[in-house]
Amino acid sequence: MTVNSIAAAKSIIQSQLLQASGLDVEIVMLDTERIEEYKTSHVRGSAVIYYAGSTYADESSGSSIVRQNRNMRIGVFVQVRTEHGLTYKDGIVDNIINSCAGLKFTAITKADRVKPVSDEYMSPESQEKYAYYEHLIIFLVPAQFQQNQNIN
Repeated sequence: MTVNSIAAAKSIIQSQLLQASGLDVEIVMLDTERIEEYKTSHVRGSAVIYYAGSTYADESSGSSIVRQNRNMRIGVFVQVRTEHGLTYKDGIVDNIINSCAGLKFTAITKADRVKPVSDEYMSPESQEKYAYYEHLIIFLVPAQFQQNQNIN
């Protein structure tokens, strides 16, 4: 698979999670709401994939074409019902990281790998959120941006 867009970066993570064994939560691609407002309706919980932004670094300084390294941050928001316990939530987090870390793909001019860059437990902010354990995992999906337009 070639990764050079947000959709492709999210899709590679989603495909891997859908194939992961032992990951018995719903896998969801966030597309209609804010991640802060997401509430799972699944009996065990969910892993919600979303785009968390990118950073760019110059790779070429030539005047004829612009090519930059693009590091896309793809978030996986884990929301597990508390009745399943912290050990269950921790197992889901480990499974997600182990399933995606090192996943190899093709960028525009090179092959690269998915890298986990952070994961953190998110403390509930309100009483209603005490029904869920929430954990955020951020993966770095390095790709490359290359110009495709010229104005003469």
